Amino acid sequence: MSAPRFHLPAGTEVTLGGNRIVLSRTDDVGYWAQDLATGETRVVSFRSFAEQLKLPGAKLDYQQAKTGNRQRQRLGGYASADLLPDAQRLEADFHVAICLAAQRIQEQFRAATGNPAFTLSIRKATAARKEIAGIVSALIGQKVQINCERGGRFSGTRPQLYRGRKIVEMLTAYEALAEGESAKDELVPLHHKKGNPTPRITYEVRELMTQAWEECGLDTKKPSAANVKRHLDMLITERNRIRVRNGLPELVKPSETTLRNHRQSIIGDTAYLVATVGEREGKKRQGAGSTDIRALLPGEYVEIDECKLSLVVTAKAGGRWEHLGNKDKKILEKIDEEIRQRLHILVMIDVATRMPLAWVVSDQPRAEATLALLRMATRSKEREARRFGCRNEPVPGIGLGHIKSDNGPGLRNATSVAAVVGSDGMFTFARAHVPTERTFIERGFGTIENVVLRLVHGYTGRRPGDVPGYDAQANGVLNIEDLMELVTRFYIDEYPSMRHYGIGMHGRRPIEVWRELMETRGAFRPQDPDERRIHLGWEVAATPTSEGVRAFSGLWYNSEELQARLDAKGHRGKLRIFVDPDDVTCATVLIPGVEDPLAVPLQITAFADLSLPEVLELLEIWRRENPATTEIHEDLLATVRRERYDRLYAIGVERKLGRSYSTVAECQRKARDLFRGARILHREAMLPTAAAGSIMDMSSGQHVYQIGDDDMLIDGVIAAEGKPETEAFDHIEGGHVAWDDDASVVPELDLRPEPTPKKKTSRKPRPAKQKAAPALLLDPTQMRRLE
Repeated sequence: MSAPRFHLPAGTEVTLGGNRIVLSRTDDVGYWAQDLATGETRVVSFRSFAEQLKLPGAKLDYQQAKTGNRQRQRLGGYASADLLPDAQRLEADFHVAICLAAQRIQEQFRAATGNPAFTLSIRKATAARKEIAGIVSALIGQKVQINCERGGRFSGTRPQLYRGRKIVEMLTAYEALAEGESAKDELVPLHHKKGNPTPRITYEVRELMTQAWEECGLDTKKPSAANVKRHLDMLITERNRIRVRNGLPELVKPSETTLRNHRQSIIGDTAYLVATVGEREGKKRQGAGSTDIRALLPGEYVEIDECKLSLVVTAKAGGRWEHLGNKDKKILEKIDEEIRQRLHILVMIDVATRMPLAWVVSDQPRAEATLALLRMATRSKEREARRFGCRNEPVPGIGLGHIKSDNGPGLRNATSVAAVVGSDGMFTFARAHVPTERTFIERGFGTIENVVLRLVHGYTGRRPGDVPGYDAQANGVLNIEDLMELVTRFYIDEYPSMRHYGIGMHGRRPIEVWRELMETRGAFRPQDPDERRIHLGWEVAATPTSEGVRAFSGLWYNSEELQARLDAKGHRGKLRIFVDPDDVTCATVLIPGVEDPLAVPLQITAFADLSLPEVLELLEIWRRENPATTEIHEDLLATVRRERYDRLYAIGVERKLGRSYSTVAECQRKARDLFRGARILHREAMLPTAAAGSIMDMSSGQHVYQIGDDDMLIDGVIAAEGKPETEAFDHIEGGHVAWDDDASVVPELDLRPEPTPKKKTSRKPRPAKQKAAPALLLDPTQMRRLE
């Protein structure tokens, strides 16, 4: 389709993309135009011209070509009378109504006289003032006075009709309007141009006022206008001294109001704010916020932030004070003074519905508090609603898509980011000290402070010294539990039912918007329970048994599938267990070598309705015992055990039972006997000796000698020196040698198996042997001889 070709007369002023151009002619190529800023002549094609007209800021001024913007020049540069004050616009409407009434009277005269060229004269207009007033009253909806007083200005409450001369003048101007010109622009009074245009402040004084603002007023110390006025007086006084010496009149010192107006004329409010409070604070006050509907689904885009509560809490134990002694009371009061501290509140707001999804009160806003906030947003708040008696329906648990927060260390940390990203979410961070990038959550903090926290006992104000007449320390009697109840009731019962006039809400209530979006669009996809426990839950390592796995020293989890997987894999090491602190009814177990996580149910049903902190607190209470009670029971156990031992000992003595236990000395002796002979003793060879098997080797050592001239063996027996031959063999018994204590020769031992014993024969008695020395480790069959 061809681009449209508009009929635009030469001289038409067009604003395209911020550039002002004037069309000179049109041909087959496009529009020839001249840029008013640079004077450059260029051609704009028909298609490009049509596309640029669709962009914001495009303007067409046809009157520039026809009348040279005569009405704009009359209004002093204003494009239309609608830009003038309300009083002038009302008077312009009154003038247009008078012209319409006079034109109708003129038509009646033309019809009565039959002269189509009849014009209303001053005398005729004066005579017809009553009829004209009646028509004008019907047009503007209020009665017009005929008897006008001299002087004065137009009054919108009691308008008065002009005389005939004024009526004819306005009618003449009305009928002389060109095509496209506005009657209202032509007939509007020019009150804004009245007055003396001559400035009363000289140019030299204005220069000094500008100098005073630059040197003193535009400072980050935020000087007041009075400070700038005193600086200006000093500058004018110094200048007047020079003028007096040169015979010139003194300059007039302007007032403080004139000085403020001059500042307004040279620098705007935003620039002045940045100059006095800094760029960062200027962005907070004057920065543009969000004017777009950022999310369409609940949970698609949420904002979180933390804020320090201006409250003081107490740690005094309620209900036990009367049972404490004076000493304990003094100690508790001292501890109470030290524990008083400021708390932090972490809140998550859903942008699509403005519903609060989670809130956490903590004295340590760290990664664990942020994870608790994420867990609360992804689970149901029924527990809190029942606990604190809320009336409204709490928000159910939903999935989170895009989370935005500031860069505080409690929110921006590796643990929180890993938990969100691991759950298939997106975590972005806004710039520090730029609340306009988090307008939704920042506005929510202001609401809870104005509605709830300002009325709470112990409120310390928004800033130091905000409530100087209130003693917050003395009135800080709330504990964290009471404060959590107030915050929960506000975010479940009160805030969702309040009218909200934010972007996209238009006065609707957040809970109604939530229900509407749930019915029409639905919420963001939920998170997998196992993935939620893995990334947001608490982790512990435990060794599995046939009873399952035990987490946090009190929670047992088991299932048939868990036992089957452990049996198939043969795993005996520790498993990783993830538990949701808010719901302990189920846990997620990761088994090494198994691809998918396994959900196992809780086996102790008594803990099913408790949170993990409550379970740990309950176990601590059960294990905690009064020291006096402990002493009583331990004494009782010792007495009973002593009586049982004495009774059993008496029965053993009466029945003459053998001793079934050993003493320490007996145990040590048996241990020495057990390990005796369990190792080989390596002794050095005693001289003169030869190694076993080398007695006939001539090269084995210096103590081996050759007998005779040849290598033949010599038959014979060994005779001991000084003893008969029969006595030399008396020490040989069964292939073994019994050594005397003073033996100097260690013969070779025969380690062959003991021969079969022969029939005993009578032998000559031998002299008594001396005690033999311990033999070396022999064949295992001869272990009996080592005893």
